[in-house]
Amino acid sequence: MSSYILDPGIYKINPNTECVENLFLPNIAWDNRYGGLSTDGSSLFHSQSYIDKNINVLEFENLNTTRTFSIQSDCRYYSDIAFQDDSIWAVAKVDVLNPDSYHLLKISAIDGAVLGTYNVPDGTQVNQNYGMTFDGIFIWLSNGNKIFKISPDNGNILGTFEVSFGPEAMSNNRLESLAWDGNHLWGASFYGTIYQFYISENNE
Repeated sequence: MSSYILDPGIYKINPNTECVENLFLPNIAWDNRYGGLSTDGSSLFHSQSYIDKNINVLEFENLNTTRTFSIQSDCRYYSDIAFQDDSIWAVAKVDVLNPDSYHLLKISAIDGAVLGTYNVPDGTQVNQNYGMTFDGIFIWLSNGNKIFKISPDNGNILGTFEVSFGPEAMSNNRLESLAWDGNHLWGASFYGTIYQFYISENNE
């Protein structure tokens, strides 16, 4: 997972021990901010949310950049990303204050071409930072205290789940990134807490 304000960097976390195994500071941050992360199993993909449309492909050992390509879209602001087959999913917008400019995009991981454009979940526009990941079957998208299950075939929303951060959580806490470890869904909140979510056999 990456951190874009608090102790910025890209963190390698062991899901079994819940401990940080390594911290990387590749030279791809803007204003000490790292963006969305996802993997195809052999490389790490990084999107810089604010400054450009570039996707950096990083090798696993030292997170050196091996390839860079640009997303072919008019949008500028991109969310956390999810890798599915040869595609990358992201929420993007032209104007952060214009609800109509928010879109869920399916993007080619080869050349950055936009392969599909879909609606974001109602009520999530003009909210900060979407988390996103792929579990091998579904796209999972977070916004605020909600997690959405999305079909990668057509972008349809298949389920909505509300997250409770606990009684001691700040009132404006929110999930900002998601990850999948093969068994569980993980979410990192704005205030730095990482949550583990269990998905049943019915993907609920």
